[in-house]
Amino acid sequence: MMLATADGELWRVDYSGLANRIEKNAAKITRMLAMPDGIAIAIGYSNGQTILFDTASSMQRVLPGSPDAVHDIAVTQDGKTLAIAHNDNSTYIGPVTSGDATQWRILSLSARSLTFTASGMLIAGSPDGLVWVYTPVTKTWECHDTGTADLTHIALSTSGGTALIFNSEGKIFRLTLPLERTSPQ
Repeated sequence: MMLATADGELWRVDYSGLANRIEKNAAKITRMLAMPDGIAIAIGYSNGQTILFDTASSMQRVLPGSPDAVHDIAVTQDGKTLAIAHNDNSTYIGPVTSGDATQWRILSLSARSLTFTASGMLIAGSPDGLVWVYTPVTKTWECHDTGTADLTHIALSTSGGTALIFNSEGKIFRLTLPLERTSPQ
């Protein structure tokens, strides 16, 4: 198990319950996300840096990003694509296997919460109450206005056809997702 403390330290807790410090970063950890392989963890920091940490080898790889704090991180179910939302209204989408910035797409998107559908559509909830649905294959967008503000969490139905979006006041909004495209038309 991996833990982050408020002072920016990253810890690994072994099966016996013993905690070992992995590293201390000057920046605070703002988001951690376990990857589908069960081995790697994506870690976002308040200085905008995001790393992919391999828990088996303790190897780290820096991923492209902005100098502003990481709000959220999402990964596709197959573990091949990451989305990283930053405080400067940028969201980076790219392959987990590459730290090469030229392979990553930068979206001008203010997002507090990110999730991917099973087919790879990105759903983003924004502080202004908008829900953005991005289809990477066709590079198309849909925008849905919830009529509220400060969207904080997104949950998908098991079928993947519906998203539930939560705001900071506890309101829940239901969004029927568009048909998922798997290839450009």
